Amino acid sequence: MTNPSPPSPGWDCATYVEQTAALLGLTLPDSIKAGVVVNFERLVAIAQPVVNFDLTATDEPAPVFHPGGESEAGDEPSAP
Repeated sequence: MTNPSPPSPGWDCATYVEQTAALLGLTLPDSIKAGVVVNFERLVAIAQPVVNFDLTATDEPAPVFHPGGESEAGDEPSAP
């Protein structure tokens, strides 16, 4: 399976934030724009291990997690 390419080392988060905001019709005040860019830089760094993880054609998704031990049907929690 082909994974999406991570942003190249020269990828510019500031340009991405500006262009995406324009596409969405958002106006980012200069007072917050730097913080948005920093957070996108963090997101890129955090996502890299996931993006770079190689999957094969035989890999399957994990089963559905049911918090509190809910049954497969989701109607009754299981006993502890």
